[in-house]
Amino acid sequence: MRVSRTVCVGITAVLTGVVLFGGTKYWIGTRTLSPVYMPVSLSRGHLKTGDFKINIRAFYSILVVFPGGSEPNCSEYSLLRTRRLPSIGGRTVNHLEGDVDVHDSTTTVGPFLGGFESTPGHYSLEIEVSSDASCLDARSPKLWVIASRDDFENWESREEISVWVSLILALLGTVIAFVGMFGGHRAALGYRGPRIATGLSDTYASGAVGGLCTLRQGPLFKRGPPLDPTRNWASLFPPVASRHIAQLSGVLERLGVPRALYGASRATCQGGPSGNDGGPVYRTSSCPD
Repeated sequence: MRVSRTVCVGITAVLTGVVLFGGTKYWIGTRTLSPVYMPVSLSRGHLKTGDFKINIRAFYSILVVFPGGSEPNCSEYSLLRTRRLPSIGGRTVNHLEGDVDVHDSTTTVGPFLGGFESTPGHYSLEIEVSSDASCLDARSPKLWVIASRDDFENWESREEISVWVSLILALLGTVIAFVGMFGGHRAALGYRGPRIATGLSDTYASGAVGGLCTLRQGPLFKRGPPLDPTRNWASLFPPVASRHIAQLSGVLERLGVPRALYGASRATCQGGPSGNDGGPVYRTSSCPD
């Protein structure tokens, strides 16, 4: 069975929405918003991340987090000291002023180790722990490199937009496909809906009514023949309708309305055939007996 072009357009829109949703979700899921999250020991020594990849532009923070809760006698803000990081991957690392040791400007105090503006590329990180903070190991410390909240919200908004666009495409494609299927089914059954012509449109019937409504198949906005004031309009209607028209013509004549706008021609009153289409002639009440 041949599929109509409308149905193909609808199916294409639905498939486009599905592919857009799946592709965008996968693509956003592969963005390195959190390239490093690894367990570490905070005893004196060095912490090395090895090589890791960042594939977006974002502001990243370098910090140590403690998922295991807190210890009242072992605070990371008083015990944890690391050597200040000047740069990472050629990008300058920024530090908070309050996190610098007042006695040694090369030492960072606390779990926040700095932040940097990234470009896509490969990075590696080596951190020197200059104090013995091994008591913090009981809290399962993790070294975390993570993008800022604004960057997360930016990518979440992109994902939300893609979901809405995919949904609209899928719904629109479904509607178009159903319309195409339904319209094709009606055409296969030979159904052609009613059309009413007003002299400016086409219709599926043929013939003429009063010269104003051109009933014929043709292109849209095709104008019919002009109005002929001397035409025998009654000859274009069946006898029952013509009697009513004849009565109406008599009333209009008594009211003084010019006969050219409604009445039959002299040939009609004389009983002759209509000069335009040769149809049957019906007398009006204004014609003499």
